[in-house]
Amino acid sequence: MNLHVFGPDCPEMEVMAYNKRKEATLRGIYERMFRAAGFR
Repeated sequence: MNLHVFGPDCPEMEVMAYNKRKEATLRGIYERMFRAAGFR
């Protein structure tokens, strides 16, 4: 098992925050795309 501990000013933390914001945007895009294609 590997354990990684990152400090609050570590670049990995910024990437994780960016990915969290990006995920919500992509989910919205996919939802609209599938609804437009007739999926529910």
